[in-house]
Amino acid sequence: MPQISLLRFWLAALLLMAPGWLCAQTTTGTKVIGRIIAAKVVGSVTVTDTRDPMRPRKLSERDELTQDQLIVTGEDARVLLVFSNGATVNLAAKSSLLINEFLQDPFSQPVKASEMVDEPTTSSTKLTLVRGELMSNVKHLRRDKGSNFSVQTPVGAAGIRGTTFQILYRQSGSVASYALRMVEGKINLDFGGRARAVDVEKDQQVSLEGLALDAAGRLVSLPANIKVTEIPASIKAALALAQQQLLEAAASVNFPAMTNTAAPQEAYPQSGGSTSDGSGPGSGSTGSGLDATPLSPVPPAAIAPPRTTPGDGKL
Repeated sequence: MPQISLLRFWLAALLLMAPGWLCAQTTTGTKVIGRIIAAKVVGSVTVTDTRDPMRPRKLSERDELTQDQLIVTGEDARVLLVFSNGATVNLAAKSSLLINEFLQDPFSQPVKASEMVDEPTTSSTKLTLVRGELMSNVKHLRRDKGSNFSVQTPVGAAGIRGTTFQILYRQSGSVASYALRMVEGKINLDFGGRARAVDVEKDQQVSLEGLALDAAGRLVSLPANIKVTEIPASIKAALALAQQQLLEAAASVNFPAMTNTAAPQEAYPQSGGSTSDGSGPGSGSTGSGLDATPLSPVPPAAIAPPRTTPGDGKL
């Protein structure tokens, strides 16, 4: 990416991530930085520390990520992230995801992604989808004890309550499109005062097209009355398959008891392969703890243009 374009991109990302930074700075209690594993990486995927934005690095399978990092997928690329609270996020091609915050109370026993129904301990997760598409499964959150999970976009913030969902935000010239689709569970979608907040439940969606952008690429306005509608049957079927593949792909990831000093490679039953610089765990070659065989593509479904298909988010 040319240097000028990269700088513009980071300026936009910084505006979106500011609320997350503020929240991260004010979090208190026993929480430590949680663990995030790149369980599956296909194609060109980079990660950049927000404190060193001009030095992106290649992301490889088994690499561990942390808060204050930006993940960017290239053409025909995708990455599956598994969080130590049991959440999984599949980031589709030509997408950018910022991890504003991921904090979690330590846990004393190892946990397996395949066995988690509830998160093992209280956690706080704040993500920003700068552009593109993601699909996510979030385990039941300990909301009564302060757990939270949100995904911010230029359109609004989705407050997750333990659910499976898809979010898309695409820009094409001076217009943008947005969609939030619920496979199961419930999400509160807050538009930051620009429109009335809505609850989106299982098999429902919010789909917005033709959203006007200003010269800097910022959203100009939202419709005054945003409607929640049923997901079309063809899209619903594709999302159900994508959900199944999401859970299967993450099932082999295990997390040891979490402390401040847990080593990244301990998130797998066996270590192997090399990092992106060839020196250790992390680049493509996987041990028995992770199946690197690509899954079958998710059937495409006709949804809002310019590029908003569950097929973009295949695992």
